[in-house]
Amino acid sequence: MSVVYVELAEISGPEGALDPERLRAIQHRLFDDLAALFSQHGGIPEVLPGDAMLAAFGLDRAHEDDA
Repeated sequence: MSVVYVELAEISGPEGALDPERLRAIQHRLFDDLAALFSQHGGIPEVLPGDAMLAAFGLDRAHEDDA
């Protein structure tokens, strides 16, 4: 199993140059794009509280008919 961890650091720039709504929109788009990329390569992405996400690779996926 491999894990990729992504945390956004100082994304707002100096003195909070971006307003919170614009910052949140950028963050959502970035995480959506990363989730799609990780999924395309077999990863299981998960957004974490705050400004972070991770993706796990090499795990078996659960299916509805698994016992």
